[in-house]
Amino acid sequence: MIFNSVEFLVFLLVVIGLFQAVPRFRLVLMLVASYFFYGWWHWAYLSLLLSSTLIDYFCSRKMEHQNSKGRKVYAVISVVSNLTLLGTFKYYNFFIGEAIAATAQAGWDIQLPVIQLLL
Repeated sequence: MIFNSVEFLVFLLVVIGLFQAVPRFRLVLMLVASYFFYGWWHWAYLSLLLSSTLIDYFCSRKMEHQNSKGRKVYAVISVVSNLTLLGTFKYYNFFIGEAIAATAQAGWDIQLPVIQLLL
């Protein structure tokens, strides 16, 4: 679903209508609407979004009952896990391609695995 499509306009109007109609469940509505929006393009990638959401949720819940040092530990876990997902699925192929090109310049022929994902 792209932003300038009729499907997105219908989706947006439904979400705005539901947002106004059910003020008590706005957070849940926005979470479900976000999953639906991202899943519209390719449902298999929802597992990445769900895993990131769960990690952040459980880290935030643990942070509620910690002192300052404990909160920092869980904040670092959350940030590192999100950056790891981002780095793996967005930048991994770029760095692998650059490594292959750099070693080719040095005269080495190396084969590194490439992730065939489009995110």
